[in-house]
Amino acid sequence: MKPLNDLVLVFRKLFRILKWASFAVILVTVPVLAYQVAEIHGILSSISPWLGHAFLLAVLAFLVLGVGVPAFRYLRVPVALRPPDLPAKDETVTMVHRKSRATFLVGYVKGLCRNPLLAESSAQIEETLRACEETKRRLDGRPATEVEPARAELAELERTRIDALLAPIDLEVDRLIRREAMGVGIATAISPNGTLDAFIVLWRAANLVSRIATLYYGRPGARGSLVILRDV
Repeated sequence: MKPLNDLVLVFRKLFRILKWASFAVILVTVPVLAYQVAEIHGILSSISPWLGHAFLLAVLAFLVLGVGVPAFRYLRVPVALRPPDLPAKDETVTMVHRKSRATFLVGYVKGLCRNPLLAESSAQIEETLRACEETKRRLDGRPATEVEPARAELAELERTRIDALLAPIDLEVDRLIRREAMGVGIATAISPNGTLDAFIVLWRAANLVSRIATLYYGRPGARGSLVILRDV
């Protein structure tokens, strides 16, 4: 087992290095794209100054509509409530963790009331909120030994109540991801430039994150947003 454990440690260190390297890629992407824009502008300007100016205006319009608008839309979405951390091993989970989860569910369902896409489901949200509050009250009165029944009760609550509320949004997000995948595939297939391909994928993926956050009406904070951008 020792060689296998050593291999796992190597892969973990490699993955950690790749994660930090991705931050460097984000920083390098900006000057590389700026160089590409300057190069194309120089070529077009040599043909006609008006072509160079028109290209810069097109780039500016793209930055405003393709980058600025999604970023503004993303920042308008409220920061999502962070779920409580659980121990890595199930046997170390206590009733305190289960009660924290119940408190989180109450707060999460309250946040669903502000989602414009769920405006027509307000009655169902109120019913789910009452169920979450009732579950929280029951767990508060349970002894510390009933961890497993509490887990089962919370799992049933999430499956039958909360997942049902989110089902329409989940379907819309699945359709959105499929459309984006097809769009990116077509765009990169007809693009003659590898750097442009990379930018298209990065731009569309970041825009997809913004649209998904809007649909669920919740986004991570600054650190979480940076982690998502790194993963993208």
